[in-house]
Amino acid sequence: MGKSQISDSVIKTSGAIIKNGNGDFLLQLRGFDAPTYPDKWIIFGGHCEGGETPVETVVREIFEELGINFKKERFSYAGDFYFNNESGEKNVTFLFRLSIEPEEKIILGEGVDFGFFKKEEIKNLPVPPWMGEIVEKYF
Repeated sequence: MGKSQISDSVIKTSGAIIKNGNGDFLLQLRGFDAPTYPDKWIIFGGHCEGGETPVETVVREIFEELGINFKKERFSYAGDFYFNNESGEKNVTFLFRLSIEPEEKIILGEGVDFGFFKKEEIKNLPVPPWMGEIVEKYF
């Protein structure tokens, strides 16, 4: 996770690969009016702000999007994923794994829906082009 080695022109985000005890993965359905990837299923996460480290970003984003304040120690680093967004801009997403327990109740703060899916089910969902590669490499 070489954040300091990544060019300032690259858009930096952090995302969480969230799995429950049944082995299902948690995804967010973006709204039709979302600025990027409307009506698509994606992992939870968002843009790094200010001097945040990637893990600080994912902790903040998960709290904003799921209403659960996980300690950073709950996240394990999975890898850096590079892609070009809809506008052709270079992006890097710092990916983290997180296991969620049934008693950790989700309160959706962003998006229009969420769901747990088996890996093979995700292939049939409307997702951004890069999501399939994340699923294959990291799920």
